[in-house]
Amino acid sequence: MNKTFSLRIFSLIISICLFASLLPLPVADAANYNMEYFFKKYSDPRFNLANEPDRVMTIEEFIAIIYAYSYYGDGVAPYSVPDKNGREPSSWCARYVCAEVSKKVIDPGKISWSDPVTIAFAAQYLSRAKGKYSYDSNNLYSFTGTGNLSADDILYLSVAADHKLIEYTSGMDVSKTIRRRDALKYEVPKNTVYAQPIFNGSGNTMRECNAYFIDCYWDLDAAQKQFNSLKSLRDHITMVTFQCGYINNYNISDGNTYLGYDLEHEEALKYNNDYDYDPQLQAVAYCHTSGISALFGISNVSNNAFPAETVANMLKDTSSMRIAVNEIMYVVDKYGFDGVNMGIELPATQYSHLRNSYSTFIGMLGNALHAKNKLLMVSAGAYFTDSQEAASIYDYSAIGKVADFIHIILYDDYNDTGFTYRKTYGPMSNLLRIGRCLRYASTKTDRRKLLLGMGSFAIDFNLTWTTAQDINYQDSVALRNQYNAPVVYQNANGEAGAYFEYTDASSCRHRVYLETPDTAAQRAKYVASYNLGGFSVFNLNDNYTGLFSAISNASAYKSEIMTAMQNSLVPNVIRGEYDRPILRYEFCSIITAIIEECTFGTAEEFLASKGVQINASVFSDTSSRDVLVANALGIVQGYGNREFRPNNTITRAEAATMLMRLAKTLGLTSPNSSPVSFAELSSMQEWAKEGVSFISACLDPVSGKRVMGGTGNNKFSPNSNYTREQSIMTSVRLFNLLRKS
Repeated sequence: MNKTFSLRIFSLIISICLFASLLPLPVADAANYNMEYFFKKYSDPRFNLANEPDRVMTIEEFIAIIYAYSYYGDGVAPYSVPDKNGREPSSWCARYVCAEVSKKVIDPGKISWSDPVTIAFAAQYLSRAKGKYSYDSNNLYSFTGTGNLSADDILYLSVAADHKLIEYTSGMDVSKTIRRRDALKYEVPKNTVYAQPIFNGSGNTMRECNAYFIDCYWDLDAAQKQFNSLKSLRDHITMVTFQCGYINNYNISDGNTYLGYDLEHEEALKYNNDYDYDPQLQAVAYCHTSGISALFGISNVSNNAFPAETVANMLKDTSSMRIAVNEIMYVVDKYGFDGVNMGIELPATQYSHLRNSYSTFIGMLGNALHAKNKLLMVSAGAYFTDSQEAASIYDYSAIGKVADFIHIILYDDYNDTGFTYRKTYGPMSNLLRIGRCLRYASTKTDRRKLLLGMGSFAIDFNLTWTTAQDINYQDSVALRNQYNAPVVYQNANGEAGAYFEYTDASSCRHRVYLETPDTAAQRAKYVASYNLGGFSVFNLNDNYTGLFSAISNASAYKSEIMTAMQNSLVPNVIRGEYDRPILRYEFCSIITAIIEECTFGTAEEFLASKGVQINASVFSDTSSRDVLVANALGIVQGYGNREFRPNNTITRAEAATMLMRLAKTLGLTSPNSSPVSFAELSSMQEWAKEGVSFISACLDPVSGKRVMGGTGNNKFSPNSNYTREQSIMTSVRLFNLLRKS
C-alpha cells in the first residue's frame, strides 16, 4: 500500500469520525431506559456524574441531566426561555429546558436557572413531569426546611413522596441541595406521563360567591340577622343557599314525602308580635330583586347527625328518585327558586354502594332543573385519593357532567363535635389539604365548576375540659378584645391557620381558631391560581365583611358583572365558567334580558308592540324562546336549511353586529361618540364593518367605557371568540346607554 493511499484512507476515517460526532445523539434504547446506560454510552463530560461528583447541581443542569435521554436532538433550543432574572439557560441545557417549558412542567418566570437544586425543587419537578395530581396516600407528611415554600409547593412534596419519586424519611429537610453524584436517585421511571398544565390562573375572571342562609325555625330574630347580613354583603354575594329543605327521616310508605321544607314560619309569626313579615321569605324576595340566585338547599341533617336510611330508600330505584325529584321541583316552582343546592351527606364506606344511584339521582334532578333554566349545585365531601372518593357517594366525574357547581366542603378539618373523642384541635381548614383536594377534584371534573367551601365562623376549643363549640365571628372578636389576645398565624407546612388564646374566669385555657382576611386571601389565591369557579361560605349568620371582601378580590370585572346581575342581565344559562366562549343561544338569552329590563315588560309584550310574531318552526335545531324572540326581531339569523346552530360559539364581529341590531331595535338610531378606526376595519367582511363601527362608537355613560372596545394595539380581533364575561360586561354597558337615551 503506498503512502499517498494510506493518507487518503486515514483522512477518510478522520472525516467520518468528525461527521459522526456532529450527528444528533440518539434517544436511549427503550430496553435500556435509564440514565446509567445513557452516561456510559455517551462521553459528554457534562452528562458524566463521575465528573465533579460532589458539586451541587444547578436547576438547568438538573433538568438537562434528568431528561436528556428523552429529548436529545440537534442541540438547538426552539425558542427563548428567560428565567425570572431574564437570563437564558446555558446552551447545552437549553434544548431540555425548552422541552420542559413547552410541556409546562416548569414555569421559568418563577425560577433562576443558576440556582442550586434542592430536594423541594426536585419533588415539584418530578411530580409535574409525571403528571401526578391524584394521590395514593392519605399522608400529609412531615417536612422541615419549608419556610420559603408556599402550600402549593409543599403539595408537590407530598405527591412526590406518595409516588416514591423522592426517598422520604420522617422530618426530612427538603431545603438540602442535590449533588451530581445523587442525580440517579431522581431518575424518572419508564412510561413517563406528560405533565398536565401548571395552574397559572389569576384574578382575571369572575368568581361566584355562594353563602348559606341557615333556617332558624322559630327564631325570627336570627333570620332577620342573616337577612341584614345578606343586604350588607350584596356586592360580594352572587348566590344564596336557603338551607331549609331536608330529607324526611320517615317511612315513605306511611304517607310521608321524601322531602320536607321549612321556608315559611307561620307558627313563629303567631307568637312573635315584633314581626308582621317572615324574614326568610323576605330574603328570598330580596335575592330576586337584587340579581342574586336563590337556591333551595336540601340536606339530610337531623339532630347534628346525618341519618341515611331515608336517603337509601329514596335512591333504591328510579321510580323513587323520580318521586323525590318531582317533590323538589314543586318547591322550586312554588317559591321561584333559581335552583337547588343538594347537600346530602352519608357515612363513608357503609353507603358507598349507593354511589352510582346517587349519580343517577343527581342526573335526573339536573335534567329537570335545566329544562326550566334552573341551576344545580351539589355539595360534596373533600377527598384527595381515588380510594377516598370511591368510598363515598360522590362521583366527581359523574356529578360534574350535570351539575353547574360543586361545593367542596373544606371547612371542617378540626370540627367541634369530634374534639372530645379525637383530642386534637387545629384550624378549620388546612391549606395543604385544601390544595390536595382541589388538585384531585380538578382532575375529575371541570375545575371552573368547583367552589371552595370556607367557614366564616370560629371554633372555641376548651383545652382544659376537652370540649368545643362553634361561635359566630362577632363573638370571637368580642372574646379577642375582652382578653386582649393577639392573633397568631400558624404557617407550618402551609396550614396557614389563625388563632388566639385566652384563659376564662374558671381558669380554663381556650384556643379559638378563625378565618381572618389574611387567611381568606390565601385561600382566594388558590381559587384564582387553580382557576376555580369561586367560593361557598358557611354562613350568613356571621356578617364578616372582611372575609367576603378578601375573597371578592379574587374576581376581576366584579363591579360591572355584579351590576349586570343586580339589573337581571345575567340569566341562569350563563352563570359560571365566565371565561368560556359564549354560545349562540346563550347570547340570545342576554338579548332577551336587555329587552325586558329596558322595556319593563316581557319580550312577548315588546314583540306585540312592534307588531311582530314568533315563528316557532323557523329553526329545526332549537325551540329556545330567547332564540325565537331575537330572530323575530331580526337581531339573529340562521345558516339556512332551518339551522340556527345554537351551540356554536360567536366571534367578536358577530357580537358587535347583534348588539348593533339590538340597540337599533330599542330605539338607539345613532351612537353617542365617534367610532374607532381599527387597523383591521378595511379587511373585515362587509357585514361586520357596520356593527363594529357602530358599537365601538357607543359609550357607557356610567363608566365612560366603549360598549365594545379593542383588544390592544388598535386591533378589534373580529374573529376571536367572545366570552361569557365579556358578553355580560357588554350588556351592562349597552343597558346603561339605552336606559339613558
